[in-house]
Amino acid sequence: MDLDGFPRQFARTRRFSLGVPRSFTVSPDGERVLFLRSASGTDPCGLLWLYGNGRERVLAGPAEGGPVEGGGASAGVTEYAADREARTVAYVLDGSLWTVRTDGGAPRRLPVPGPVADPRPSPDGTLVAYVTGGSLRVVRTDGTQDRPLAEPEGPDVTYGQADHVAALSIGRSRGHWWSPGSDALLVARVDTSAVERRYVGDPAEPGRPPGRCPTRRPERPTRRPRCTWSPSRADAPPSGCRVPRTRR
Repeated sequence: MDLDGFPRQFARTRRFSLGVPRSFTVSPDGERVLFLRSASGTDPCGLLWLYGNGRERVLAGPAEGGPVEGGGASAGVTEYAADREARTVAYVLDGSLWTVRTDGGAPRRLPVPGPVADPRPSPDGTLVAYVTGGSLRVVRTDGTQDRPLAEPEGPDVTYGQADHVAALSIGRSRGHWWSPGSDALLVARVDTSAVERRYVGDPAEPGRPPGRCPTRRPERPTRRPRCTWSPSRADAPPSGCRVPRTRR
């Protein structure tokens, strides 16, 4: 074992995580499997793969869906979701929203505002819900009829995203869910206005004023974000939904 070369190999392979398949989706009939994986153990660019009929192929990536700027840890396809039958797939590439079908056809870039996060096709594959700028929006899979479903009332409010505590503590990264009939969504509203703001200084430049933390992270015993849930039809803004509050 090359002990001297191990630190470089460990860093080059991102802790031996590159080239490892993840984020699996299996179609209900068991004929198709979707997953993310880079091309090799040293390539950081994520690709969307499809396994079917005994072989696997790249379904979407930089070569199939446009160039990727930069080469950071999140280069390439970083997240995706599929409809009920795993026929229509929505994914994010370089902050843009793309769709592709598993039964043929080239990837399509949808002309929507960005950067896009957490795109989710409706179960019937006709619509895609996505988050951008704290807003939850819906667009048809052909790129038409893009519209907002819920827009934040202020800079500390977001719709369709998980709060920091849910994402960090229980691993819930989602903030919106489609109904089985594809006609409504359950939408999370997160208000962090009551969370104490933290500031970070730069030890290398002590004379520079501290900057804000990118995310408001609640700490005990400080106040936590207020999270509410709202049902919304796909063609109408969300309505209020009362959720029992837990005493702390």
